[in-house]
Amino acid sequence: MTPVRLVLAGVGAWGRHLARLAAGSPRVALVGLVDPDPEALAAAAWRAPVARPFARLDEALGLAPDAVVVATPARSHRALAAAALEAGAAVLVEKPLATSSADAESLVALAQRRRAVAMVGHLLRYHPAIERLLDEVRRGTIGRPRHLHSARRSPPGRASDVSALWALGPHDVSLLLALDGAGPEGLAVAARGDDEVSVQGQPRPG
Repeated sequence: MTPVRLVLAGVGAWGRHLARLAAGSPRVALVGLVDPDPEALAAAAWRAPVARPFARLDEALGLAPDAVVVATPARSHRALAAAALEAGAAVLVEKPLATSSADAESLVALAQRRRAVAMVGHLLRYHPAIERLLDEVRRGTIGRPRHLHSARRSPPGRASDVSALWALGPHDVSLLLALDGAGPEGLAVAARGDDEVSVQGQPRPG
């Protein structure tokens, strides 16, 4: 199998973790790291010594990667993902996909026009506990969920350019969609300041 030639945009705390995983996979050739912070690039370089460092994504796209992972601050997601799609790369964007529904819809439309693979990194959706829950629901072991209510609070020292509404809320919306692929019958999301968010939803009757 030919390894996927990958560029990773964003090598902060989470991006460095992704760099380690990509560099250790035989299915991936991590060819480029992108970050405007030279110190962040240097900190990530030892995890992927073969990858070339770049300050800007447009420079790294000159490598013609097969795929780009966007793990930058949320407000930059739309522009970077669009640039990668326009360059012909598949894209994985860390959540949130964008910080407005209009930007998210524009990325979906662009991916469809380009016939490109575009994904959002909903990591929690594939946690073993969540997978077990969904399996039990599908098999009818625990009955049909009637209501989902989650409450989240940002951990101390949270480093994000967006509130918990955008940084944490997508986890629970993705779970609700996984419980009911047709879309929930009702959905309410509320934030208290920048650090607290709650999600409530009702799956459609089965």
